[in-house]
Amino acid sequence: MPWMRTGVTKNPQLPTSGYASGPLDTDTLTIEYSGCSKSIPTYNDSGVLAGEDVEYEDRTGTIVFKEDGTFTWHEDQSE
Repeated sequence: MPWMRTGVTKNPQLPTSGYASGPLDTDTLTIEYSGCSKSIPTYNDSGVLAGEDVEYEDRTGTIVFKEDGTFTWHEDQSE
């Protein structure tokens, strides 16, 4: 099963990281994911990860890739 990691940054001005995984359907270019989590990392003055606060866990959704290279992302819990 392929995995993806989204929204990861070491820039304290953009402090989010998220994880989601799901298989890619190569016929529809769609990933239906589950187990998505989002956390807010904290870095020390040296830029080393000091901790993470979990914002949510176990979300589901879909990512659909288009032929023009763009994609749409739908999170089921955002409805």
